[in-house]
Amino acid sequence: MPNLKAWKPWFRYPVLLLINAFPMVVGVLQFRCGASWDLAVFPVLMLAVSYLNFRSSGIGGFCFLQIALALYTVLMGCVTTYLYTSRISNDGLSYAIGELGVYLDCAEVLIVMVIGVILKIIHYRKNKQTASSPEQER
Repeated sequence: MPNLKAWKPWFRYPVLLLINAFPMVVGVLQFRCGASWDLAVFPVLMLAVSYLNFRSSGIGGFCFLQIALALYTVLMGCVTTYLYTSRISNDGLSYAIGELGVYLDCAEVLIVMVIGVILKIIHYRKNKQTASSPEQER
């Protein structure tokens, strides 16, 4: 995995935003599968992208990228629900399932964001504590 932290922020964040759009693009291309794709494949792609976001930025950048991922998720849910209902099955349950999928996917993204922020804070405090410990012992 390339070290994205070494890249300049003006280049790194647009690249990460494009990578964050990957689950949305795959979801739109797989709209015929309906909610089964959403329950099986989206969490795996979302966790992979979230891990890349976690490793590539600080707390603020991680939150920004996760919020962008949540917005992409909402857009994916709206587009896939529209495509599914206009081409496959136009009934009330399809709309309800599409809306439920959007809520579940956004909840997944936000839960991962909260866990990631907590881990970043713990890591930051641990590094700060270990950096100040040798000075205190001397």
